[in-house]
Amino acid sequence: MEKRVFTCFLLYFAILSLCSAKPRNILFIVADDLGWNDVGFHNPDMITPNIDKLAYSGIILNKSYVQPVCTPSRNSWMSGYYPFRSGLQHGALLPKQAVCAPLNRTFLPQELKKLDYATHMIGKWHLGFCSWDCTPTYRGFDSFFGYYNGAEDYYSHVIQKGKDFRADKIPVEADGEYSAHLYAKKAQKIIQDHNLNHSLFLYLPFQSVHEPIQVPKKYEDMYEHIKNKNRRQYSGMVTAMDEAIGNITQALKDRNMFDDTLILFTADNGGWPTFAGNNYPLRGSKITIFEGGTRAASFITGSGIDAKNKTYDGMLHAVDWMPTLVAAAGGSISNPDMDGINQWDNIRNLRPSDRTGFVYNLDDKFPPVNGHAAIRYMYNAPNIFNVSDFAEMQVKLSLGASFAVEIVGHTVEELISVSKHGSSRPSVPVNVVGGVVVYIEPKNYPAADFQLDGPWKVAAGVHPKHYQKFSTAKRLALNGLLEHPKVAALGEIGLDRTIPPGEWRAQELVFENVLRMSKPELPLVLHLRGPSGDTYGSDVTGRCQAIMRRVCRREQKIHVHCFTGLSQVVNDWLSDFPNTFFGVTAAVRRFDEEQKSGLRAIPRNRLLLETDAPYFPVGNVPYSTPAYLGDTAAFVAVYLNIGPCDLMQLTLRNAMTLYGS
Repeated sequence: MEKRVFTCFLLYFAILSLCSAKPRNILFIVADDLGWNDVGFHNPDMITPNIDKLAYSGIILNKSYVQPVCTPSRNSWMSGYYPFRSGLQHGALLPKQAVCAPLNRTFLPQELKKLDYATHMIGKWHLGFCSWDCTPTYRGFDSFFGYYNGAEDYYSHVIQKGKDFRADKIPVEADGEYSAHLYAKKAQKIIQDHNLNHSLFLYLPFQSVHEPIQVPKKYEDMYEHIKNKNRRQYSGMVTAMDEAIGNITQALKDRNMFDDTLILFTADNGGWPTFAGNNYPLRGSKITIFEGGTRAASFITGSGIDAKNKTYDGMLHAVDWMPTLVAAAGGSISNPDMDGINQWDNIRNLRPSDRTGFVYNLDDKFPPVNGHAAIRYMYNAPNIFNVSDFAEMQVKLSLGASFAVEIVGHTVEELISVSKHGSSRPSVPVNVVGGVVVYIEPKNYPAADFQLDGPWKVAAGVHPKHYQKFSTAKRLALNGLLEHPKVAALGEIGLDRTIPPGEWRAQELVFENVLRMSKPELPLVLHLRGPSGDTYGSDVTGRCQAIMRRVCRREQKIHVHCFTGLSQVVNDWLSDFPNTFFGVTAAVRRFDEEQKSGLRAIPRNRLLLETDAPYFPVGNVPYSTPAYLGDTAAFVAVYLNIGPCDLMQLTLRNAMTLYGS
């Protein structure tokens, strides 16, 4: 009896121990622009003793793929989705690009918070900062120490004449301190202060070894046999990062946390030979989809990885790290739409990968292979397709005549299918862009409910070129639609002189009829366009103002859509209707000096930004979307001598003043 009781007693505590055991710690290290041949476990000429020791103590990942550049890779492992699904596939986000990784995706640290992790980030973000909601401490991290952009000085922490270094939201003065040393000290502090009742997730995307090529001289001197100065300094940068990693792992050992920590190390893309990166023997480099650009130097070791000094040849992609690390933490993600695959059991047990291919991209803007997109299969070179020529299923890299048609046929269908869920541009959060308005025209109402269930404010009206569609029945339907709580404006309405002059009077009568439905508190969205050759639209604007003075009250709220006029036109509007706001688009790039003066004449508290999607595309894209508002801000900001992000915040406030919150 005593033996049975004692056995049950031990079993009880064994079960209790298992139930109360906290998940393993996770250290996720990213080396920026690190080449395949830039680590000691691939190249004995590199001095990386700490990295090598970690790699050989676990599993070297031989076919771990990423995207060709920074932002797409980081978005992949943070979200678990291919970058083309969120418009982040085209390249690295730029300092003045007022967009960010979509806020409707749950990020890796947010998933780990559900599992009671303390989550910290040190280093490079590069997923957007146009709103605080886009920044690390709003995306699941308890703390952030690092920078938002892509490349900055390693000592001054300045990019494009602006300092970019923060602790959470607070700017940090760290002039003269080398970033790898700063990061190591901060990581050591986090580890020392960590509450051991919780598991630790430390995301450590180093600045190293991205350009500019900078390193303390003592590390450069370790490679004095290398004649090329850039390569000598670059190699020193790798060794400085290695030393920082060694100091961090020692801090884990000092707190008795090392044995319970899973460590993942990866590059975000291949090395760039222009800045001394080395991908030998792989072909290609950063910004290309060849293996030198997307096959990452990577390993996984520590808690949960029993294999030692092994190599895993299973295919992995950056999107897999989101579900894989959550699984390693004891959690799971039940999202059938996610592109990432949980590879935790496959990796640690050295079983075949569940991945047989992945999509780099679905359009032709980036990587720079004009007219093509790419899918990589496990046992083949990347399949590059002419996406504008699906009918011929034209393959630009030979797959072998015996099976080319079968694979190509399957892939084209796959491309067509998944492209429906893709995006050509990163999305802009609704709370960042403010009063972006969807226009409902007569042919869509009264059955316009499909426009009214999203997050956007909506305008309903009669476009002047569609005046002939307006009828008594449509007027009644529109009047009812204006009572809907999501309808925030009456528009587009106005005058368009590109129709035959004989129809102008009939158009004016419809405009006046619709104006009689207006209320001072309900904004009017005005479309005003002169006849061909009338750049400024002064005459049609004058006619519109004359009609409105008869019908509308002076306090009427007005949004002059796609404004291209002169300073006198601005003054006339504000004189007659002080609550007039002026929307400008990317067309400002083509403004002449008089129009630029008109733009500057708009009071700052009356300025709005527009994309007028699908019109006014920016860059090499076929059409515009609301996500291009950041580009519009960048163009307008140049003429107003204001920062794009400041301009976005200013116009957001204006939009909320006009349309409400």
